[in-house]
Amino acid sequence: MATRTERIRATENRFKAMQHPLRATLLRIYSERTASPAELSRELLKDVSNISYHSRRLVSLDCAELVDERRVRGAVEHFYRATERQLVVTGDWHRIEDPAKLHLLVEFMQPSVDDFEASLNAGMLGDDERWFVTRTRHLYDAQAFQEALDLHEELRLKLEDLREESANRGGRMIHVSSTLNCVQVPPL
Repeated sequence: MATRTERIRATENRFKAMQHPLRATLLRIYSERTASPAELSRELLKDVSNISYHSRRLVSLDCAELVDERRVRGAVEHFYRATERQLVVTGDWHRIEDPAKLHLLVEFMQPSVDDFEASLNAGMLGDDERWFVTRTRHLYDAQAFQEALDLHEELRLKLEDLREESANRGGRMIHVSSTLNCVQVPPL
């Protein structure tokens, strides 16, 4: 288990990684799959040297690692994967610079919408009873709202534990998207 100092350093490095919009995007992608800057250059329509630079920066921040190299037409193509996830604990949100906040919110939410759409398009959502979607508006006082936020964080941590336990069992894996949201909204 990581020491308190190691956890603090990891949090600081994640913040540094996510402060730049392209690095935040790369961190999300590398947490979903192994990829090379050349692939991501084509996918994101960004200059490969810029993506390579920010990929190496993620490695220097201990948020990603180089996992493979392949020779391609006289050059070496590097492949990276994340060692950290895009994650901001609610109490640390104030430490993110304002220009990066909106980009991060989109980076957090858009993949959830994309996953939902992909599941629908693949005919997976609703084809059996193994799914859960809910949206409920509540009216809470400040204490209940904080308790709801705390419950969401507990569930997020439990889901992380399940991911680790599942990987350790080594059985057939099922791709799953899980999104938790608990936000204050304007009245109807």
